[in-house]
Amino acid sequence: MSSETNRSLLSDYGLSSLPGDWDCPVIGDHLKADRGISVGVMYPGGNSPGGIPLIKAGDIRNNWINPRPDFSISTEKHQEYIRTELEGGELLISLVGNAGQTAVVPKEMSGWNAARAVAVLRLQDKVDPIYLQYCLQSPSIQLLMKSWCNTTVQETLNLKEIKKVPFPLPKKAEQIAIAHILGTLDEKIELNRKTNETLEGIAKALFKSWFVD
Repeated sequence: MSSETNRSLLSDYGLSSLPGDWDCPVIGDHLKADRGISVGVMYPGGNSPGGIPLIKAGDIRNNWINPRPDFSISTEKHQEYIRTELEGGELLISLVGNAGQTAVVPKEMSGWNAARAVAVLRLQDKVDPIYLQYCLQSPSIQLLMKSWCNTTVQETLNLKEIKKVPFPLPKKAEQIAIAHILGTLDEKIELNRKTNETLEGIAKALFKSWFVD
């Protein structure tokens, strides 16, 4: 589809008034030729404590990946699915359940793998993965992806749909600036959440000390 057609589609879902000099491609236009998009491990076998951590769909939420997955695969099984071995910088998208959740793989998760309910995207240099992550979490694009989900049993996206998802694309420097601002806000929100949890824990301990013990 053309950039104007993609703009019109996004406008139908509430994302309008994009700057005139921004492009509006689909994800499939900017995937690397080698291993551009793949699903993860199809048949993981049993849990292998001490093995290769496996990121499941439920481990991805709020632009964040659970740093302590509860499932690992054997080294042998990992080698069978070396195509989706993570290096850091890939964009992950959950395909099943709460479909459309996204997160960028941090470097410290290099060598891990992903489950079959997770799409692994490797993007061309023109697109900043953190910027695209935030685009895909916008209400308009979330609504679009939800409308494309197969909901016969549970919400399910497939790779064909992901490739067709349009997104606004400014120049790389603008992408990085936007991602930095949104990332900084996310960090402040997470810090406030942790602070509130700490204060709540202190309050509960004081209440127990004063009125129970």
